[in-house]
Amino acid sequence: MDSASPISRATTDLLWSLWTELGVNGVVRKHAQVIIDPEALLLFSPLLVASDPRLLELIYSWSVKHHGLIAPSRLSGLRKTLPPEVTGPFDCFAATVRANTPARWTIPKGASPWSTVPALRRVSMDLTRPALRTLRLRAILGVSARADVLGALLSEPGEWVTASQLTPLGYSKRAIALILHDLHEARLIDAQPEKNRITYRLAVGAELGALAGPPGLTNPRWLDLFSLVTLAHTLITHQARLPTLRRVAAHKLVEQARPLAARLNLAPPPKTAGDPEAFEEALRWFIHHLEGLASGSSPAFAAPTIR
Repeated sequence: MDSASPISRATTDLLWSLWTELGVNGVVRKHAQVIIDPEALLLFSPLLVASDPRLLELIYSWSVKHHGLIAPSRLSGLRKTLPPEVTGPFDCFAATVRANTPARWTIPKGASPWSTVPALRRVSMDLTRPALRTLRLRAILGVSARADVLGALLSEPGEWVTASQLTPLGYSKRAIALILHDLHEARLIDAQPEKNRITYRLAVGAELGALAGPPGLTNPRWLDLFSLVTLAHTLITHQARLPTLRRVAAHKLVEQARPLAARLNLAPPPKTAGDPEAFEEALRWFIHHLEGLASGSSPAFAAPTIR
């Protein structure tokens, strides 16, 4: 993809901001109040920053240093939900990290590490930053589903939820149900029967205040967000095709983006069926929303995680 395109620039700006928040040597931090999902970010980064070797090398250095705070089972579970265009670049990246660290990341047979391993660069991480709450909880409670379930409940303290509603975290319903039971036994969460299920919510208690972080943090649907960015990248690959083929591809991608936009609290994409300007309309819509994501002003960062 043309690195000078608005979609490429917005994507690079977004990824630089997120990874700078995590501690790579960057300048701009526009997502300090957004709780970052480290596994989702790792899974999509090798694809989305392929045109920026410097950032990719910094991400590699960060992974070598901090791989111990990445949840292998969650990384593997989320990976299985993603298409080959995402998993292919990630698998090569993960194979490179595994070849040079004790990381227990699961990768498929045949995944080849990079032919040239970059020199390690200096990276740091400040776990007191609000955006790093997921990693801070893991540093306190261990790299486990327990830390991530508690983090999800902290994001929506007034919501009653079931174990099924938390399965998008990347863990099995059974594992989540057992954790919720334990947290209720410890009186950290409330429980109430509702028809043939049990719902839970965070119990009000000052002892959780330090874990929750400051008010105003948002916890967006990162997999949906990065999937939308990936669709925008796919749209650009059709730019040089014949107009008829571009229109067909644009309409298909817009329809794939429609449910993502709804879950991310974004304005719906334009109706492109039969529209001779379908490609141009789709391109404008994607650019607008990717620029909002890059600046941190997107409604996607206000959308609740648990629904």
